[in-house]
Amino acid sequence: MSEKRLFDVDPALGRIASPTARESLSAATVRVASLPIGRFEPAQLTDRDALGLIVTNGLITRTVEVPGGQSIELISPWKMLQPWTVEQPSFTTTAWAVLDSARVYAIDSRLSREIAVHQELLIELVGRGIQRAHVLTVSAAIESVVGVENRVLLALWQLAEYCGSVSGDGVTMPLRLTHEMLATMIGSRRPSVTSALASLTDRGLIARRADRSWLLLGSCPGGVARRAA
Repeated sequence: MSEKRLFDVDPALGRIASPTARESLSAATVRVASLPIGRFEPAQLTDRDALGLIVTNGLITRTVEVPGGQSIELISPWKMLQPWTVEQPSFTTTAWAVLDSARVYAIDSRLSREIAVHQELLIELVGRGIQRAHVLTVSAAIESVVGVENRVLLALWQLAEYCGSVSGDGVTMPLRLTHEMLATMIGSRRPSVTSALASLTDRGLIARRADRSWLLLGSCPGGVARRAA
């Protein structure tokens, strides 16, 4: 891990910081870790008394397995992790992995005390943690939609709104997700997702780019049916 200035690593914090906060924390540094693609254990990157880890780029996955099933959470930039505070039933297992080369920085106990006196910064960091719960709620709603094609399309649009970019052709969703990963995200099976992707491509709703990213065409879908409660 390397040491870098807080506001250089997290310019969004610098933009919302009050003049007093910017002056107080102008020399504050954080430990930054670059993470290659593959499995990793975030709890080993900082002490348990730290406020948390902030993802600055890339994509991290958290997979939770239960007997007979699993769920995957995609953690995009500017979300906060507190892996040492996760409480789960004894029959579950959790695995963390880097899907797209990522970088995280740690807010240790010393820095968290300095940040705590600046309300605007504390509110921003707490919000980043809460945003993960909101994302999971949307993902759960997508799993309730009828039809694998509808669920796949909504999942791609959800990701595109978090990390996509708009061009003249459509909206690019840069993540190189496997069919199996998409299947886990929407509560389906890989063959069904493969068929759904082929059908969506034939219908002109999505396209696969040469770099294996996805191009979403048209506008975000609405009015798809949901399963009865």
